[in-house]
Amino acid sequence: MRKAVLAGVSVLLLGGAGEAPPVDVAALRPAAALQRKEIDRCDIGRDLEASIDCSIATYERFAARAKIKDKTLLPTLERVLRAEYHEIGNDPYPAARAWYRFIDSVMHEEEAYMASHLSRRDGPAYDAAKIGAATAGEHRAVDRCIQTNELFTGARYECLTAAARDFAGAIKFRDMYRFESFVIRVQLETDDLMDSHAKPEMTAERFNMLHKELFKGLGYVDPHRY
Repeated sequence: MRKAVLAGVSVLLLGGAGEAPPVDVAALRPAAALQRKEIDRCDIGRDLEASIDCSIATYERFAARAKIKDKTLLPTLERVLRAEYHEIGNDPYPAARAWYRFIDSVMHEEEAYMASHLSRRDGPAYDAAKIGAATAGEHRAVDRCIQTNELFTGARYECLTAAARDFAGAIKFRDMYRFESFVIRVQLETDDLMDSHAKPEMTAERFNMLHKELFKGLGYVDPHRY
């Protein structure tokens, strides 16, 4: 299933469907990595206002490199970032959540694009009869992730994401393009965490929120525990 979804993504990104996708998914992580390096350089040899302008400009370049078509929420993100820079001691949550709203909007458009271009299988969105056993299986997998990987590390989130993938496979989750959207957003967050740009508690909250969003309505109990 994963190979089929990714193959479909590749065809669409190459313009096989005619209409350009809302974002170049393959470019997101490299664009974000480059942006983090640019932000780190913004404080070098600049006063506060110049540093702020420099940092905010990196978001415009990130959007351009990732070929993001709809930048409606980008000005809002930039306003929140600018306000945060001027509030001494302000916690990072408002800016982080503004970023989440922006990238989630982009990825939801990507999901809608995929839904309209990929052939959908007939039948239910998942196998309801499999949920109980699949949930128990993910609980066990999450316990192993917690026991074998240190807190707030990329390895732990890779393990948790793999457990979620197994859950999706076990219930025969139909719309796996939505799962891949979940994965890329988790990866963006954990990449940020490993580069010390994200707060660990925000990464945990982010994973939980995305997990619940993906499997909403399945009677699923979130097992992401610390």
